[in-house]
Amino acid sequence: MMVNIIEDTPLIENVGCYDVILVGTNCYQTMRNGFQYDIAKKYPIVKKMNNSTKYADISKVGTILECGTNDIPLITLLYISFGYNFKGNSDLYLDYEGLEKCLRLCNILYRGMKVATTLIGCTKYDGNGDENTVLGIIKRVMRDVDIDVYRYRQESYREIKRRESDEYMIEKYGTKRKKYDKKT
Repeated sequence: MMVNIIEDTPLIENVGCYDVILVGTNCYQTMRNGFQYDIAKKYPIVKKMNNSTKYADISKVGTILECGTNDIPLITLLYISFGYNFKGNSDLYLDYEGLEKCLRLCNILYRGMKVATTLIGCTKYDGNGDENTVLGIIKRVMRDVDIDVYRYRQESYREIKRRESDEYMIEKYGTKRKKYDKKT
């Protein structure tokens, strides 16, 4: 089986091409930025199932949650960190052991399937992990699945909302921002 790196293409555009999508997350039920947000928006059941777990439960690290979407693909949340990057800084909060434990289980469960993930645990939204270390873990552990790893810049919640607003304004008014005249 193979690990393929796909550069500069958001995974959300291709989720229908896979049997399983792996999504890294923390123990605080947050799915507000980056690929996590994209999944929560496209598959609300995933956010609902994540929110049904115990909040801030450190025992979730190293476990997975399969979220049936009544459609392909199967979305699987991987609890890979206990921390959460509220400040958007570069502090490491990825639990490498937790990531490896999750991936080992996924390798068994999804043997022979077509799987995709982002460069899991390496953005400021899911762990700030080292890309080379994470890729090494993926290559070492995910030997029985074909896995595509998407590496691209993920947007913050603010960036996503600004883009969505701009798209709406262009569709409705033909311009990004509608300018209003202030009357004094």
